[in-house]
Amino acid sequence: MDAVWSSVWQWTSAWGQLVIHPGSWLALIFLVKHTAGLARYERKRFATRLTPPFPLALRAWVMGLLLGAGFSLCSLWGQWVIRPTDLAWIWACTALLAIMRARWACIAYSAGLVALLQCGVTFAPVAELPVTWQPYVRSLLEVRVLDWLWIVCLAHLAEWLLIRLDGSQGARPVLVKGKPALQFHRIWPFPLVLGLAPVPLLLGFGCLNYDKPLEREKRLASTMTLGYTLILAGLITLAEVWPMGVWAAAAFSIAGHEGIAICNRLRVKRLRPYYVSDGNGIKVIAVMPGSPAQQMGIKPGDVVHRVNGKSVPTMAALLQVTEKAAFCKLEVLDEQDDRHIMQKALYEDDPRHLGIIGSSSAGLSIPQTTAVRSGTTASQ
Repeated sequence: MDAVWSSVWQWTSAWGQLVIHPGSWLALIFLVKHTAGLARYERKRFATRLTPPFPLALRAWVMGLLLGAGFSLCSLWGQWVIRPTDLAWIWACTALLAIMRARWACIAYSAGLVALLQCGVTFAPVAELPVTWQPYVRSLLEVRVLDWLWIVCLAHLAEWLLIRLDGSQGARPVLVKGKPALQFHRIWPFPLVLGLAPVPLLLGFGCLNYDKPLEREKRLASTMTLGYTLILAGLITLAEVWPMGVWAAAAFSIAGHEGIAICNRLRVKRLRPYYVSDGNGIKVIAVMPGSPAQQMGIKPGDVVHRVNGKSVPTMAALLQVTEKAAFCKLEVLDEQDDRHIMQKALYEDDPRHLGIIGSSSAGLSIPQTTAVRSGTTASQ
């Protein structure tokens, strides 16, 4: 019993070290900076915030913390050896890759690079190297690269769950080659305790939803992440019994991750844009919070076909219909082309655009917050 309590105390102490670890605070700073940047973009582009920044950041932090604690508990059954020199190699490679390109600041790239470096120096005669290099080469050869590749699998398994649960939060409308799209970009602090050692990680996910509905894009992104994780886990298992398999696992840790990004870019170039109207109405890209559109249940991907019985192929047509209307009855097509009737009374302080940011046959329609119904002031 004393041994059990001793292990619990050591595990709790490791979490205490994780709280004051510089990496944990750095991950939190990145999260706050990212959320603030999203809020600034929405203010500049749409003159309002489409997503409240504080709940968005808090949700990401809490979900990452809960998953990190759960994965840390599950890892108690494994034999993890995390040494300060290992962490130094991983963080040094992460910093170097981040300077070259921000997207490469991922443990998949740094762990894969360290593993490839170790494989390369294995064949080098350490005794013949300059004396100043020898301590660094020996410390590199002692890094347990397979443990770190397993950590890559663990992190991306958590990322798969987070994309499924939280990936579409904070998606923002953007223009790609003049065509509207939705950009996903989420960050989650992911604190881990492995082998009673604090390992603060930062998980990130980004893609451009250009050619399919929001939920389908999220499912595709999470499925690709899960496929990457399973293939990498298979290669690491092979490397456990075949030393040359380390080369394959390390190379795939980098190349597989990069392949996902390349596939996303190719899809944007070749596929037909989804958020472009064919003239049947206004394709909804986003909905302003607290607006009549949100109250009626309009979602991104819907098409506003008619308002009060009149066709609205552009935002100008919508504004003309709602100019003096006291009531609006919308005919809306959802992502499955099912027809829905939505209606609501309009009051003096309701915006004429109903809070819709959409794409019509004329392009991206960005409403102005001063566009209120006649009889109200512009400051409303």
